[in-house]
Amino acid sequence: MIVHIGYHKTGSTYLQNKIFPYLKGVDFYSYTGDKDILEGISENAALDVEIDNYKAEIAKLQSKNLLYSNENLIGPLFYMTGLSKTDIAQNLKEIGFEKVIITIRNQYDMLDSIYRQYIMEGGVARFDFFIGDWRYSFNLKHLRFYRLIKYYHSLFDKDNVLVLLNEEMKQNEAETIKKIELFTGGKYVKPENTLDPKKANISISNGSIRLLRIFNHFVRSHHRPSNLLLPFAARTFYFRYLLQRFLDPYLISKFSSRKSFVAPDIRKHLHKKYAVSNAKLVKEFGLDLAKHNYPL
Repeated sequence: MIVHIGYHKTGSTYLQNKIFPYLKGVDFYSYTGDKDILEGISENAALDVEIDNYKAEIAKLQSKNLLYSNENLIGPLFYMTGLSKTDIAQNLKEIGFEKVIITIRNQYDMLDSIYRQYIMEGGVARFDFFIGDWRYSFNLKHLRFYRLIKYYHSLFDKDNVLVLLNEEMKQNEAETIKKIELFTGGKYVKPENTLDPKKANISISNGSIRLLRIFNHFVRSHHRPSNLLLPFAARTFYFRYLLQRFLDPYLISKFSSRKSFVAPDIRKHLHKKYAVSNAKLVKEFGLDLAKHNYPL
């Protein structure tokens, strides 16, 4: 059995919609399907996980080559970031998974994308505050990939862990598919209908993200459970849709290009956070991170 655990914002939707379902000889299951066979495993501490129940659910599938994908298996994203990563890894091993796919992305682009998702879900913090060294909100240490990859190598053995770079998935899809075929034992069969049934959020400019952040102060969300003025029926989703479909493409983006929130001074700060970890990935696992602008 094989499991893809993410990270968030590294191309999971692309894999779950365009690659994994079309691997002949592989039985693909995603947590976004009708029934999540591992529901709750990413949310519970080790003592709360009933391993036998998960084994029973998997046995019902009668799968000879199961591939399960859920980026939440990397741990929560916004609060207590990455909590229980090692617990989750041990649970996956005990349930019977034998191979692991981990997807990563350069931390500069990844943090910009994570912040945009945070705002689109109702967040109100400025970017510099969002990436501050806080214990209970987003934790920058979560993106030190080396520690997690090293742990999975020790738990599953190096040959049973495949690390994919988001940048390589975008630039060379064919090579990425070859790696996945070799690792999973499946054969990719390109679908006749190439339309993606699930679209990711439409990107909007920095100006629109800033407007949405201000709007979020006045509505309720799980990031801000109280509102100031607007009725409870008002939601971030509605204003976000208005920005994505109408205001941003025809007006706001004309004055504010979609540039990264990671300004030069912030890049220097992030370089100090991740350069050592990334250098270890290059040295020990041969990942070509310099080519794709990872902090080194």
